[in-house]
Amino acid sequence: MSPPWKIAPCTISDADAIGRNTGGAFWDEPMWRLQWRPEITQDFLTEQIAKRQPIRLLRDRETLRYQKAVDPETGELVGYARWRLPDSRATTESGEPEWLEAQMPDVSEERRREMEAVAAGAWWDPRTDVDVLNEGNTAVRERVTGGRPHLGESLSRCR
Repeated sequence: MSPPWKIAPCTISDADAIGRNTGGAFWDEPMWRLQWRPEITQDFLTEQIAKRQPIRLLRDRETLRYQKAVDPETGELVGYARWRLPDSRATTESGEPEWLEAQMPDVSEERRREMEAVAAGAWWDPRTDVDVLNEGNTAVRERVTGGRPHLGESLSRCR
């Protein structure tokens, strides 16, 4: 029997593996594939996601938290979760960030500029004519949460 997945906080050094995992994990999802023109290949898109991932991990550090699933035998990242804290729960009563161990550690301004330059050079042109297909999901989410604060998530499947 294999040991269970190791769950750990993410760091910016995980960005490439997260980007590559995301590109590979969702490629067979029909709704996700509809976002891309037919000539876009999995390898190309995965490479572009990996270029954009470091700067994406640093956005909205106040409310976003990240965890990764790691294969305990190989050390390979096999998935990750991005959690969105409700604004009302982003800090503790003393004003410290909530769930600090899962908050993406910040980087220097110089490193951030380097990552922004790489991301800016990446191709990113998802189709927008299919956005209407997702409107039903948004309506259901609003109905279920009723506007109450909740912990949101975005999970990357294991590839």
